[in-house]
Amino acid sequence: MIWLSLSTEKDKQSIIQRIYDEYYKSLLSYARYKLARANDKNYNVDSYDIVQNVFLNLLQYIPEKVDYEKAYVFTILDNEIYKFLNKKTYYEELELDDNEIIEDDFFDSLCTKEQLNEVTSIINSLDEKFRVPLLLRYEFDLSVETIATRLNISISTTYYRLQKGRLLVKNRFEEGGCKDE
Repeated sequence: MIWLSLSTEKDKQSIIQRIYDEYYKSLLSYARYKLARANDKNYNVDSYDIVQNVFLNLLQYIPEKVDYEKAYVFTILDNEIYKFLNKKTYYEELELDDNEIIEDDFFDSLCTKEQLNEVTSIINSLDEKFRVPLLLRYEFDLSVETIATRLNISISTTYYRLQKGRLLVKNRFEEGGCKDE
């Protein structure tokens, strides 16, 4: 409870200490339950972090008088769990064989203008979530981090979308019969 020493106000410290003593175990149990139901693999450890954030929020924003203290504290906990789960990126990982991983060399291997035009039209026909990262990466030569920032998505999601987009382009290109001979 080192965070309790962050407050210089004795009134706040005593209120938060009382809330901690009264609700800590219930908050922790509830957080574990919610995270386990959300399939968080580290729900046990993550629940401690979330409950700590609840008390840090209380330290900053606790009003002088709360009518329904337990409901107030559990609402903060629900909000912290919601924020945590939204920050965490849950996506299905691409299950690819080693020979299916498509790197930038596929695009570098396109040697004719016809092939390049065909790949460009394939990219333009993709769903927006795959098309935009590919265009930003190969048309504007942006880094993955910059793309993630501009699209307001995580870096891992950006890598996933680029990988999946490259795979879609390669498969459609090869289905079209324009393989490099």
